[in-house]
Amino acid sequence: MADEFQRLQTSYGLSKEIVNPTNAVRRLEQQLSGGLASRVKAVEWYTEKWYKKSTSESYYVTFILARVPKAEIDRAYDEVVNKTIEELKGERDKAVEQKAKAQFDNAIKAFEDAKVGGFKLAK
Repeated sequence: MADEFQRLQTSYGLSKEIVNPTNAVRRLEQQLSGGLASRVKAVEWYTEKWYKKSTSESYYVTFILARVPKAEIDRAYDEVVNKTIEELKGERDKAVEQKAKAQFDNAIKAFEDAKVGGFKLAK
């Protein structure tokens, strides 16, 4: 995914102050994983009860096969990209220099294009 951000940065002439690929990838991965965690659906599961004789303690171990529907992945991705676009617009509006505003406009365009074309998510 870092390569995709590097490509966006190069293609749209973005400065590292506007969109830093390392920070952007880390943030996108954190937001996506957080968004997807709430959308996980358990498909199968089973529980085992264990007993430890030395301490006379019982405990349970549960195994779960979970899936995240593709529609939920797409929705989480859209939410992250839309939030990023809104944040960039806010930063652009705060920018004083015309050059900085142009950089933010380029960053917004890059994320809007990525929203349509998607990022190649690492498997």
